Amino acid sequence: MKILLHLCWGMNENFIGGTERFVVNLAKGINQKGDEAFIVCSNLEDKINIEGINVFGVVPKEFKNKIKRYGYANENFFKEEVIGGRFDDSSISNISMYVSQQITNFDFDVIHLNSFLYSLMLPEDFPFAKTIVTNHENPKELDNYWGLGSFSVLSNTAKTSLSFKKMGERIVPSKYYAKVFSESFGVPVSSIPLGIDTSFSPNHIKNEELRKKYASPEDIVVLLPSRFDIKQKGHDIAIKALSILKKKGIQIKGVFSGYDKGAYTNNLAEFNQLLKEEALEEDITLTKFDKMLDAYCISDVVISPERFCSYGLSISESLALGLPTVLSPIPTYKEIASGYKHAHFTKDNSPEDLAKVLLKVINSGMEINHCEALRFKKENSFEKCIDKYYLSYKKLSYT
Repeated sequence: MKILLHLCWGMNENFIGGTERFVVNLAKGINQKGDEAFIVCSNLEDKINIEGINVFGVVPKEFKNKIKRYGYANENFFKEEVIGGRFDDSSISNISMYVSQQITNFDFDVIHLNSFLYSLMLPEDFPFAKTIVTNHENPKELDNYWGLGSFSVLSNTAKTSLSFKKMGERIVPSKYYAKVFSESFGVPVSSIPLGIDTSFSPNHIKNEELRKKYASPEDIVVLLPSRFDIKQKGHDIAIKALSILKKKGIQIKGVFSGYDKGAYTNNLAEFNQLLKEEALEEDITLTKFDKMLDAYCISDVVISPERFCSYGLSISESLALGLPTVLSPIPTYKEIASGYKHAHFTKDNSPEDLAKVLLKVINSGMEINHCEALRFKKENSFEKCIDKYYLSYKKLSYT
């Protein structure tokens, strides 16, 4: 089988994002089974190779020069140039047409799209019966990306969309959101949990040399390993929580990864103002790691005060390494992490409760829980995800 895995965004070797990681790992798993998986995205380069996977860049001609103004095809490019500044049926049609033009010249047995958004108004000659679409954004994320009310627009379009109804399969990573989308869109949506790549790391080993760049030996390093989206990922909650701990005399250093200059520069002013208000300019580092394992290997504890999330790759990585991990009580985190001893849930999304739970973890010694890490990796192996998608591919390839 030849499997075309599609991403709307551009991507490079140092990509940031759970969807990109999902697609790359899925392609690697399919290729290991002896079939051929490749990625098509909005790169300006015709072809690159990422972790052994061929990544083809296809951009409709009228958009190539426009992308260059944004650095690469990030969400700002799609908002301004493809969606067109407003979110309605016309803009959904625009992005559906953009995607259909990207895949026209490829030979494949199955195509795997990765967003409901651009699956709603595809042309009539699209190979729907051989198409799987996985959605990686929940309703609040969609509103956050495209503007308040976007999910309502999508729901209304989906209910009348023949394009969406014809899809071979519609999938999300969580049982909770499978139910939400099924009810909102009026068509069956199933769930396949993503899980964790068990080759990510056999165990957690501190990188003391790298750690020196971010903290002194006496400091406690708190990692927030999410994209630099303050509204969704809760960087503001984290800053205020760390401020509370600093005022209690805790020597703490925050490391916030996931800073993509091209996509999130507009968030810097708000972020810097928050640091100034809490007098944490010297205590929190905003950065980007080429290898996320480096971020975990300098950390004592991981936090994720996320307000909404469709799954939770970063927290899965943290739990798979055995790091004490403090989580907001959102539905997908509950699905993933409930029952593991090194997962610690806050009662709400307040800085005060995050600080309270974080302090409790600090006082407990912040030990790496290797037994729970092993159990988590066994029960949440990405290989299970690959096997489920592979069965779907085989079924659709025969239609």
